[in-house]
Amino acid sequence: MALPKWTSPSQVPNAYPEKPIMQPTFSTLKVEDVAAYIKSTSYPENVKQATLALKALESGWGGTIFNNNVGGVQTDGNRWNKEFDNIIIGTVLKKDWTGYLRRFAVFADWRHCIDFKLKVVFLRGLYIGGT
Repeated sequence: MALPKWTSPSQVPNAYPEKPIMQPTFSTLKVEDVAAYIKSTSYPENVKQATLALKALESGWGGTIFNNNVGGVQTDGNRWNKEFDNIIIGTVLKKDWTGYLRRFAVFADWRHCIDFKLKVVFLRGLYIGGT
């Protein structure tokens, strides 16, 4: 599947039009903090490992995150499950690694994004032993 090549903000779809569009804000986050938080959850060990690996893949092990979106969660496609509506507090437009605009989820806290990723990994079976 080819990546969309949106170059203008008006072209980028928004799965959450009722939520505010925010400006990108950047912060740093230590991978050790993410690992410690993931470890503290009750998910199976394989889910925890897969979630940490996906975080690494999405960020290149970088310590810089934007709008508390640790995992590159996008909102320019379909809406996510309704259970996530309360932790996605807005959207932000940002260029992806290809240089084209994409719309990403904004979270109030980076832990909410990790909770999101853990649940998605678990539900999709994206881990050793998953189906």
